[in-house]
Amino acid sequence: HPFVESIGILCGKCNGDAGMLTELSWILARLTSRDEQGTGRLISVKFDNLMVSIINQNTPTALAIPVLRTIGNMLAYNDSFNTTVLGRNGKAILAALAGCLKQEKHRGLAKESMWVVGNILAGPTIHVKAVLDAGFIPVLAKILHSGQFDLQREAVYALTNVMREASQAKSCFPKLIPALVKEGKVVKPVLSLLKIDDPDCIKACLNLLEVVLAQGKEYVTLVEEANGIECLEYVQRHPNGDLWDHAHYLVDKYWGEDVDYETEEKTISAAATGDPTDYPVWRLGAQQQQQPEQQQQLSFGLSNNQNQPQFDFS
Repeated sequence: HPFVESIGILCGKCNGDAGMLTELSWILARLTSRDEQGTGRLISVKFDNLMVSIINQNTPTALAIPVLRTIGNMLAYNDSFNTTVLGRNGKAILAALAGCLKQEKHRGLAKESMWVVGNILAGPTIHVKAVLDAGFIPVLAKILHSGQFDLQREAVYALTNVMREASQAKSCFPKLIPALVKEGKVVKPVLSLLKIDDPDCIKACLNLLEVVLAQGKEYVTLVEEANGIECLEYVQRHPNGDLWDHAHYLVDKYWGEDVDYETEEKTISAAATGDPTDYPVWRLGAQQQQQPEQQQQLSFGLSNNQNQPQFDFS
């Protein structure tokens, strides 16, 4: 398209002009948020390469935010887009995200970075594994535990995605959920967030708790010991009917008179799958699941003899 071609030409003529690149990046952010087909065209002509070439630890915050938004949008549609973008630029994108989270100099930048991480975690197993191997999960857990509210909310979305994947692919991530739940990294902060009047956050927290509770009786006990029933009953007084319905469902299912832990495996499978409509539309990430034989063919910008980079967030 001539308009898209013009943007590419202008980007090439910016000569490092941060102001011009910022305006062009916001245009791309708007375009990639509009529809799947248009975003696919931008990916097919490798605009993701352009975005990745712009962002590094020295990129001004005003420019980094629309670049991250554009990358996040590209990773928010389907696994095909994710595979293409991350296959070309996976290592560079993770490095940029790690740098943005490490700086902690701008909440908006951290929030955009966590959103992009959450979209990657909604994709294929191999992409989830790359994020885990790069050391992002302890950072998300730390932010959930002690970050400011808007960052905590982003952490809930990202951790819900990764815990759902861990429930579905236990052989790939056998220690993830036990580490997050039994070491007290997610349950108490998530229960605390249920008492903040933010419907999207409450819905995300209920989704995460459902994955935790579905792991079995031991996990139900851990939630109960953290005053989970009281917190869920608090949500049952919320004016939003969908929220109190969900909270009532969890209380009745896991603490009602007819609880049956013999059906635990089926429960785990159902909770892990989840419903994509649980998320606001712009947060969906890639929801299509690849077949096992397809997953083996997905790359993450790594050759067969390379190791996934581990980043230092300290």
